[in-house]
Amino acid sequence: MHDRLRPAAREVGDAIESLISFRDAPIGHLRITVPRIALPLVIEPIIGEFRRTYPGISLEIDVEDAAVELSARGFDAGIRLGGSVEADMIAVRLTPEITWSVVGAPSYFAAKGRPTEPEELIKHECILYRFPTSGAIHRWEFVRDERNFSIDVPGKVITSDSLLLISLARKGVGLTYSADLVATEDIAAGRLEAVLAPFLRKTPGLFLYFPARMQAQPKLRVFIDTAVKALSVCPGRY
Repeated sequence: MHDRLRPAAREVGDAIESLISFRDAPIGHLRITVPRIALPLVIEPIIGEFRRTYPGISLEIDVEDAAVELSARGFDAGIRLGGSVEADMIAVRLTPEITWSVVGAPSYFAAKGRPTEPEELIKHECILYRFPTSGAIHRWEFVRDERNFSIDVPGKVITSDSLLLISLARKGVGLTYSADLVATEDIAAGRLEAVLAPFLRKTPGLFLYFPARMQAQPKLRVFIDTAVKALSVCPGRY
């Protein structure tokens, strides 16, 4: 019974919150699901400004790398990589395109050498990512002569935590495959080094996505405005 009533109750709640648009400042409770990769790239840079500007909005951030059905779980919106956003959702860009990088610590390269071709990765220790939803291991993807291909790299360390990949790579445990946006600071500081740059491919960046019925909600509109302004991205739709 509760499951059947939930969508109706949510519609009533949305309608009530729509009336809030007549107030001077929006109020309400905004629930967002985000992957861990979005924490340093999106959430941390905007959360302070958002709370200062809109104190009447409480913000709940659920951190989960697995795919989430927004309505069924009671979320107003989510953040995901563009390629994994459902076609029936409205999506607003939060970051530029992502270039994927193979990175490792200087100590690792000093001990094991640097691969110059993707196929050489089979001789290296790699830190692998397991998708929480499907359970599949992420295959590292490359491009050569405009042709995409992937490699099943070897690795005895596997995690479903996208940020742990970088942490372990910094410690010299092995090489990992990461979004450039995540590894940029470590590369600039010399804690990590990137290899195989000519073979790395780009994919859509991070997007905020939500059902069409939510776009009129003041609490979500101001969150989008804050994010787009703070992150200095073109608010294009996916």
